[in-house]
Amino acid sequence: MSSKFFTNSQIFNLDNFRSFLLSKKFMLYLILGIVTFCVLVYLFITIIWPEKF
Repeated sequence: MSSKFFTNSQIFNLDNFRSFLLSKKFMLYLILGIVTFCVLVYLFITIIWPEKF
């Protein structure tokens, strides 16, 4: 019975994750992550490697 409950909770978590992937909050976090990554790369290039660019 405990293993059956574990399997049910796994499926439930997958459904939650799938709905999270389709939600607008995920898109917002994705865009924020990409923007933050680009800013960090830009700062790295301009501050740490100024002689190469």
